[in-house]
Amino acid sequence: MIPSVREARAMLGVSLFIMTRSARNRALARLRRLRQPRYWLGALAGLAYLYFAFFRVGGVRPPSDAGDAPPPEIVVALLSARPTIAACLVAVLVAVAWIVPLGAGLLEFSRAEVLFLAPAPVRRQWLLVHRLLRSQLGLLVAAAVPALLLGTGGAGPRLRFALALWIVLVTLRLYFTGVSLARPRLAHPEPRARSAARLPLLLSVGAVIGVADVVRGWIAEGPVGSLDEFVDRIGALGHPGTIGWLLAPFGLVVRPLFDDTIAGYGVSLVGSLALLGATLLWVLKSDKAIEQATDVVVERHDTRALTQTRERYRMRPAPWALAPRGSVEGVFVWKSAIEAVRSINPRVVFSFVFPFTTFVVLGTATAAFPNGLVQVIASAGLLTAGFTTGMGPQIVRSDLRRDLVHLDVIKTWPVAPSSLIRGATLWPTVSLTGVSWLGLVIAAMLSPRAFPEVSTPWTWALALSAMVATPALILAQLVLHNGAALLFPAWVSLGGHRPRGLDAIGQRLITLGGTWLGLGLLTVPGALLGAVVWYALAPWLGPAALAPAALAGALFMAIEVYGLTIALGPAFDRLDLTDMERAE
Repeated sequence: MIPSVREARAMLGVSLFIMTRSARNRALARLRRLRQPRYWLGALAGLAYLYFAFFRVGGVRPPSDAGDAPPPEIVVALLSARPTIAACLVAVLVAVAWIVPLGAGLLEFSRAEVLFLAPAPVRRQWLLVHRLLRSQLGLLVAAAVPALLLGTGGAGPRLRFALALWIVLVTLRLYFTGVSLARPRLAHPEPRARSAARLPLLLSVGAVIGVADVVRGWIAEGPVGSLDEFVDRIGALGHPGTIGWLLAPFGLVVRPLFDDTIAGYGVSLVGSLALLGATLLWVLKSDKAIEQATDVVVERHDTRALTQTRERYRMRPAPWALAPRGSVEGVFVWKSAIEAVRSINPRVVFSFVFPFTTFVVLGTATAAFPNGLVQVIASAGLLTAGFTTGMGPQIVRSDLRRDLVHLDVIKTWPVAPSSLIRGATLWPTVSLTGVSWLGLVIAAMLSPRAFPEVSTPWTWALALSAMVATPALILAQLVLHNGAALLFPAWVSLGGHRPRGLDAIGQRLITLGGTWLGLGLLTVPGALLGAVVWYALAPWLGPAALAPAALAGALFMAIEVYGLTIALGPAFDRLDLTDMERAE
């Protein structure tokens, strides 16, 4: 049942009041904290980052004579194929939603919403509409950032691109919510409810068939033999096959992203908005499913409130026992390893590792895959290794940055601060090193076909030296990040708390820049030592001299990091609970 106009106006007013008041109070709280130096310095850094990212890099550039030249053929082919490629991606995402419960967050209500909005005399549908309205700010930002960074032309084309992308994001969010509501009703005893749930599923099946037809047409033409043939293949994607009409609904939602003319954009926008409205009506028509879903959330919150004072813990056996004697660092490594092993699903890991392992083995031993695909996978391995080594310590926080929220307990442990720092950083080093090594091994094994211009001795010498240097680089960054948390606890977000706002972005940028500067200072002596070893051994060992050179540099950096953990001990002793940054 669709809500009445009076009920719609009343509930929309309540939702808008909550949104505006929450935004106003959040903005006032962030403006007040700008009185402290660490916040206004962070705000200045955040403003500088946005300026250089959007206006100097992604902003409007002055015209040049080179811009008048006609685009290459491959660019023309890609431009013509964009709608079909985008429609295929959306179709795959829509089909995956029926297999993997993607949700959309619209059925996840906060404690305040459960306490104050759930008992209100309105239909449960309006809780869903309220959540949809609350999510619009994040969706608008998600649509505006690509428009600023990737958009071309002036303000008008960027605004049109942002509006079209916002419609795509809202439609997908509503559809994922509808799938979450429809999945339990696929076998409903009522024919009407069963048909309403199965109709979008049939649409997704048709999408899979359409995508499969596009892929089949690509494969049927055989492997790509030249760049011209690749351009022709890409251009052909702009004209789907005989059952390309199955992708029409998905092409309808993405079409405004690629219409350059105002008239064409207006026509495409009408179709995209019509599909958005149909998706919204489909979700709101599921009133009984919405009531059941919201009732489950309310009951879950009520049960949690009743049991939070007498929570029970279920003991599980550890995968391996801790030795009764050993180093202090080993205790923390054991604790972190047990947490990681218990949180990993072996089936999920196998589903990701097995296809890559099969591809790497076949791509290395046979010509079963085209060289272009092998080169893409090898490049992805190199990018994975580089990103994990450079940004992994910033992202993975299973160290002191997570444990310092329990500083009152940690202070009571009879443990030397240096041992605590080393123990907290060793397991993240091991896990990140494993991911980086996997990328390097994949790239090295596929290198003979992906990068034939690099000889095999140099390939394995570079891979082995990178594998030797990776643990030292990761460990140094982790110690620097943990040292920043000890020296400047108010600048580093601890635990699961991630402060938001322009000043928080600036603080994270300053912390990351300081960490990379410290990493550079730590790397220089080891790099000089490695260069000396290389020049001494290269005449006799050739490319193989890279490995001992990297080993010498890594060992010297490890000694520096060990001394740094000892130097950070007094900072831990001086740390107090009042120095910690609290959640908003």
